[in-house]
Amino acid sequence: MNEALRCTVDVIIPVYRGFDETVACVEAAKQGLSLSNANIILVDDCSPEPEISAYLKEQSVLDRIHLIVNEENLGFVASVNKAMAFSRDDVVLLNSDAIVSNDWLQRLQAAAYKSGTTATATPLSNNATICSVPSIASLYEDGILSLAEVDRLAADVNSGMTVDIPTAVGFCMYIKRSALEHVGYFDEEHFGRGYGEENDFCMRCMASGLKHVMAMDVFVHHEGEVSFSSESEERKQKAEQILLSLHPTYTDLLKDYLAKNEAERYQLKLLTEAQWQSLYKNLSAEKSVLHILGLDGGGSFKYVQSLVEESRERVKHFALLIDEQHCYLQDLNSFVFYNLSAFSAKENLADLLFEKLAFNNVHLHRFSPRILDVFSPVDFSRIGLYITYHDISFLKSDIFSDINNIDFKQIEDHRSQEWIDACEPFRQSAKLIFFPSEYLKTLYARVFADADNGYVFCPDRALTPKPLNAEEAEEIERLLDQAFDTEKKTIAVVGALGKHKGFDYFEALRELTTGENGGFNWLHIGYSDKISGQSVQPNYIVTGAYEAESLPALLSHYQVDIVYFPLGVPESYCYALSDVLASPLPVLVHGLGALEERVEKLYGRAHILPAEASCDEVADYLLNFVPSERKNAPKNHNSKVLDVYIEELQMSSPNAPSPEDFHALQEHMQQYSVDQLPYRTELRRLSEVESYLEGQLMIAQKEIDSLDRLAEERKHWAESIEKNHKQWQEKLEGDLASQEKMIGELVETKAILDRREVELQNEIAAKTEALEITAAELHRAQFSLKHILTNLKSYLIRYIKERLKL
Repeated sequence: MNEALRCTVDVIIPVYRGFDETVACVEAAKQGLSLSNANIILVDDCSPEPEISAYLKEQSVLDRIHLIVNEENLGFVASVNKAMAFSRDDVVLLNSDAIVSNDWLQRLQAAAYKSGTTATATPLSNNATICSVPSIASLYEDGILSLAEVDRLAADVNSGMTVDIPTAVGFCMYIKRSALEHVGYFDEEHFGRGYGEENDFCMRCMASGLKHVMAMDVFVHHEGEVSFSSESEERKQKAEQILLSLHPTYTDLLKDYLAKNEAERYQLKLLTEAQWQSLYKNLSAEKSVLHILGLDGGGSFKYVQSLVEESRERVKHFALLIDEQHCYLQDLNSFVFYNLSAFSAKENLADLLFEKLAFNNVHLHRFSPRILDVFSPVDFSRIGLYITYHDISFLKSDIFSDINNIDFKQIEDHRSQEWIDACEPFRQSAKLIFFPSEYLKTLYARVFADADNGYVFCPDRALTPKPLNAEEAEEIERLLDQAFDTEKKTIAVVGALGKHKGFDYFEALRELTTGENGGFNWLHIGYSDKISGQSVQPNYIVTGAYEAESLPALLSHYQVDIVYFPLGVPESYCYALSDVLASPLPVLVHGLGALEERVEKLYGRAHILPAEASCDEVADYLLNFVPSERKNAPKNHNSKVLDVYIEELQMSSPNAPSPEDFHALQEHMQQYSVDQLPYRTELRRLSEVESYLEGQLMIAQKEIDSLDRLAEERKHWAESIEKNHKQWQEKLEGDLASQEKMIGELVETKAILDRREVELQNEIAAKTEALEITAAELHRAQFSLKHILTNLKSYLIRYIKERLKL
């Protein structure tokens, strides 16, 4: 769109920090000043960086650039209001870390004036909340496409399209003057320091019957939070509280929009087109290579990732991920996937890869029946073929299925000649062959005499350690208190432990060395065939999957003394060891495979046991080892071999598709592609479910921990009650015998008293006859005596009863 702007627009750029970002922003915005009715208003908000103030002052002498200088820092909202008051026209609020391209202003204004009720228009971006296009930044930040090309693609594929949104995003926000006159400027009182002010403004506009749109045909880059820096998160939280107090329905409006998300289709349309354009550019590079991999991950993936990192400036890398049912093409320069599973016929897939996409170099990292089937017809005399033997599966496709019966010192004796013969044409066609270790090269040399001509080459990216956050550190402290004995050594194993990685050996060793008399705490940073997630047991913690960059910090926080690699199938390299060597901890390995080869020069840090060492011998060694002076891991010198590899790669095919042919191919491949939108919607739903389940899992884990503590308390109280019960039972049994004796004595006393009563009655009768008293005196005496006897009986009965009660 090259027509002139409909009305005058002032582009307001408030500036506080970020010299480089500010210069890039202003220089890009100046490109639009060729339009007669566009101006720029710069606001120097008392920047603490003198070079910024000097630059802004230099710009202010240019035609149609105005400068406002704040004598003190007023903040974003006050600075913007000051500039909007200075202007009398429509405005665009442009963050000083945003970069515009092409004729962005005309398209953004066209979106704003598409409807008379529109108050604001916001473009697409890489970093603008609801206006963001996911993953697109890597396409232009890595130089595959330019920012201007991405913006032009937006203009082409989404021409004139807008979507209603509940709020604008303030990084690049077109505001009509009529809207400002209708609802006023930004609210300085509530949002003076920034964040939330544009949302409040938009809610006030909507309350007045106006609306906001997203311009789907404009793309603007946004760096994000350059001025606010570390204060941003706190500001966001405070602003959100204020915003919701003023506009309680804001969250519901946003949720309703996200549930429908009408913009997503246009965002994905731009992303898809940009990905295809990047694919075409990368395929047209001077040199490119297609890596053939399985879908099961592992060391071969890390090998290729490291190779890409070490050579991305010189070679464009792609990967074909293939198994018996699925096939994906991945652009490793932008990490974009293309589903090729529909190309089931091997002729169709080979034709697509080598005729239409014109790949000229293939690097095989995996052999499988499907790979042999697809690539056997390919004429490798005109296509450069390179092979990396990553493990022993090249000797027999299912060699790991029976590892219990394999003598790993003579692995070559277990090879399948039929499988080797099927793979032989590829080996014979290979221009270069690589092995990740001297151990594996020596092993294959016992099968293929010319394996000695291969290169030992294993790209291994340097790990950049990442610290744990406070919450992660606190969680580890809690786990240590719960499960570990601080008096014991802590031994760590790292990585995914399957049967071939020594899981059975590790389990036997752990059972031998834990329990009441065990000598160690065991930490497994990773997962196994038996335990896939986090698990906490006495003296045994399993963390689940981990980030390699966090490993040194994890080893430190868990207070690990040494890292042990269990006895399993001999390693051909082991990237888990590379991750461990980024920490200063000592390592213990068995003298078998590449592990011994890699650590033997780490004097004082490496401990090597015989390959046949028993669990008892390993336990004794761990119990008695004493850390000594440690030597850093040797650097992996791959540069010379890498140069040979890149030099050997063939130049891109002269038959590479033209732009027109590629466009036709794109349409052809998209017929087989699955619509991403429902999958993204489902992925978003699953992410929400996953987050919910993770929260529930954390709650459940806390409940389990609480129940474990209650179980311990219950056990303690049960033992205490049992002990007290026994003591009281013994005491009661003694008291009962004593009471029975006392009752016997009381019965005897009562019998004596009964006899005495009879005697007294007899005496009274005798004395009555003998005494000559008046009838009244006799009656009184008799009455008195009976009264005494009655009371005595009552007393005795009460006494007996009370004693019986005791």
